[in-house]
Amino acid sequence: MLSLLVAAWLGWIVPPAAGGPTAPPKATMPVEQWQQAQTHLRRADYARLAEECNRLLRQDAAFEPAYRWRAQARLRLEDLKGGLADAERAIRLVPANGEAYLLRGELHATAGTASAARADYLKAVQLSPDDAEGLRVRAMAQYALGDGDGALLNLDRAVALDARKERAYLQRGLLRAQRGDREGARADYLRAVALAHDYVPAHLQLAALAQQRGEYAAAVETLDRVVELNTSHALAHAKRGLAKLKLKEYRAAAVDFSRAIALNAPAPAMLRLNRAVALAELKDYPAALTDLGEAIRLEPKLAAAHGNRGLVRTRAGDYKGALADFDRQLALDPGAADAYIGRADTRTRLGDLQGALSDFGRAIDLSPSAFALRSRAELYVRSKAYKEAIADYDRAIALEPRLAAAFVGRGNARLSLQDTQGALADYDQALTLDPAFGRAYYNRGLANFRLHSYRKAIADFDRALDHHFDSAPIFLNRGLALAGLGERGAALADWRKAATLFRERNDQVGYRRARELIERLSRKSDLFAQRQYDSHQYM
Repeated sequence: MLSLLVAAWLGWIVPPAAGGPTAPPKATMPVEQWQQAQTHLRRADYARLAEECNRLLRQDAAFEPAYRWRAQARLRLEDLKGGLADAERAIRLVPANGEAYLLRGELHATAGTASAARADYLKAVQLSPDDAEGLRVRAMAQYALGDGDGALLNLDRAVALDARKERAYLQRGLLRAQRGDREGARADYLRAVALAHDYVPAHLQLAALAQQRGEYAAAVETLDRVVELNTSHALAHAKRGLAKLKLKEYRAAAVDFSRAIALNAPAPAMLRLNRAVALAELKDYPAALTDLGEAIRLEPKLAAAHGNRGLVRTRAGDYKGALADFDRQLALDPGAADAYIGRADTRTRLGDLQGALSDFGRAIDLSPSAFALRSRAELYVRSKAYKEAIADYDRAIALEPRLAAAFVGRGNARLSLQDTQGALADYDQALTLDPAFGRAYYNRGLANFRLHSYRKAIADFDRALDHHFDSAPIFLNRGLALAGLGERGAALADWRKAATLFRERNDQVGYRRARELIERLSRKSDLFAQRQYDSHQYM
């Protein structure tokens, strides 16, 4: 069984903001409104920023900064037509303002009019002065034109001239991150946050770096701060949902994805896909399937949605539907190794071992992974192809030398080939890697039993019970080891426990075997005429 559904992750990079409330307020304008506009921009609360600009413009229809700020808000709110109208009004009011041209360039670029965007970026470079703010604007225009080196140089100059510009630090951090300088980027984002504690774009980038390092708890903590500053920040809810998904906080993740969907966050199909992942892990398969169906309706060619629906349908027992989904995923993405793995798992459940082996082979050819190799090895063991299984386990271990389960699997295959010493070595290594691995203790107990090392076997079975491994076969086989030491009373007690447990889970084969041993003990017949309980031998 696949242990975790595949989550589709949204990108983290936020486009550099074109501008903000940098000019001083007019004497006739209330300072409170000015400060409120600044707060809304720092917190990326673009709907409220637009409303504040509307109020400012009702007081003074010729106040150029309000048009720029509203254009930026409309850009983020995907009102490109309104944003372009505002940017053009700002340019008519102050024709020499490079920042307005930079903003209009962003709007043109977003609208897909590349030539108009390039002309505006060139104009922004030409008009921007050599002060700190002008250099920042020029740097962003240079970056948009593909001159990353020039952009970084001018941002360095802007920071040197005025170290109090949080936007310059944010934008330099973005450039550094894209060039692989994550530590330099983090230092810039931290400086931006130190200058403006409620600067949401910088908090978002710090969360992004934490996620990239696998520090999901730190990412959640930072995103908690973003949501505290702006409860309607759709992207923050989406990102926090993803981080919580990685932390296996599935219920909380589903809540965040629901909030992001309600706030009309970008990529609605991906949001539904990821909420489906959380719901499936909570075993709410009907709700997960509903979300995946909606994701497919929104983006019929989203291969990951078909693949995840296949996984959920497999878990829900709809194997025919799952196979159809995996087939569709492969039609959309023939190189999707995970689709072959998912289909192999479904075919295994249907008893089509040859079809499953074929699919695992295709997955391994496309992208050799320890998971796929170990899964195929398990099928080889079921088919009694032990040498082929050992070869796959060897490859899996070479890829992931600390994969304890692969050592246990290889040990089982070796034990089946009568290589008991080799099996013991594998179980020992598995327990070195994971001292709480109950299955490894149980199987090592079986190997020790085969060598007539009954006391070692009993010690291993005891440890398997300590770690809550499947207790029915442990009691049955520990009873055999106790009987080997002549401790018939203890053996009988273990077999009675085993019989009760087998009966409770309706395992008739196990129950009959336990009862047979109890009866043979009462007749004092040879308990070792047969090997230990084969049906639960290696796990």
